[in-house]
Amino acid sequence: MLSKRLKALASHYHLQQSIWDIGCDHGQLGLSFRDHPQKPFIHLVDPSLNVIINLKQIIDSDIPNSNLLKVHHEKGQRLKLDSSSKQIFIAGMGGKEIRDILIALRPQMSPPDRVVVSPHRGILELREYLASSDFGLIQEYTLMDEDQFYQVLCLDFESPDRVHHFGLGVFQGEVGQTYRRKLIETFEIHQDPQSRAFLSYLKADEIPAIK
Repeated sequence: MLSKRLKALASHYHLQQSIWDIGCDHGQLGLSFRDHPQKPFIHLVDPSLNVIINLKQIIDSDIPNSNLLKVHHEKGQRLKLDSSSKQIFIAGMGGKEIRDILIALRPQMSPPDRVVVSPHRGILELREYLASSDFGLIQEYTLMDEDQFYQVLCLDFESPDRVHHFGLGVFQGEVGQTYRRKLIETFEIHQDPQSRAFLSYLKADEIPAIK
């Protein structure tokens, strides 16, 4: 059964022809699409050889229709994507690494591809890149799973909305406001200019509302 976080990520699938679960670890997110009526081709990607061996054992013993699955022992930055429409998931790693993967893969993406990212650290580095890129923002929010906060951003190349450097939707609602207070505590100790600017933004009387 998928965790609350993985369920949220999976909900952004928009009927693309292939699924790319980059940094897949246990593979649960990608494998959750194996019975989807759309029958997307599922790519499970991870740089860990142990992860790949375990995934192949699971697929060989328990997964029917394994002809719709491919396991890649590879870093996300070095992938060769297919030419079909793609839904790309990148989660469970730092924002800097997600940024580097997106920079490397961007030339291989086009509409109607979608990307869903959820970093567990390095949020400012990732958002800084996205804010200056041609990725459009479909939706962003914060969720809490097992006492941890996670930003989720769903991106494409057709939405007219841009990614805000520090975030708008991620601070909306009760969870977003709790997350905002937590970030203030976290960034109080940082002294670099980017962190201080972020802290000033978080401490503002009111985060701008989503238009």
